[in-house]
Amino acid sequence: MHFIIPLIILLVVIVHLLLLHFSGRSVPGGIRASSRLKIKFVHLFLFKDLVNVSVIWAMWLWALSFPDWSADPVNFAVSDLSNSPLHIQPEWYFLHLYAVLRSIPRKIGGLLGFGLALVLLAFISLVQSYQSISQYLFYNFFSRRFILNNIILM
Repeated sequence: MHFIIPLIILLVVIVHLLLLHFSGRSVPGGIRASSRLKIKFVHLFLFKDLVNVSVIWAMWLWALSFPDWSADPVNFAVSDLSNSPLHIQPEWYFLHLYAVLRSIPRKIGGLLGFGLALVLLAFISLVQSYQSISQYLFYNFFSRRFILNNIILM
């Protein structure tokens, strides 16, 4: 599914661009017009599309040729299965969950705290859709407080 669907989307985009370039775009407003009133895009955007495709291909080839050019040198150290290094940190968008895991000393407690943090995120998004106008300020305070706590934990 992760392999076939992007290829299908890419194929649809290519067919769409080819049809747009060669048949042209109709006049705006849905007015039916003859073919002489259509705007042709072949002469205007063909060079631009070729440059964009060549830049994307160059970046793709660079990423495949040199996959480790921006990697952290620590990633190439020999791993030790008995303990994890202290310098490991997740990406910035997982830092608040990582802080929850590190703040609770037991593994199962950290896992429960992690799960509760995710449930709280889902709960906040559901509460907003079912609230009345009188409850808006109350909800707004708690959602901003939750976001502030996450920023502090990061």
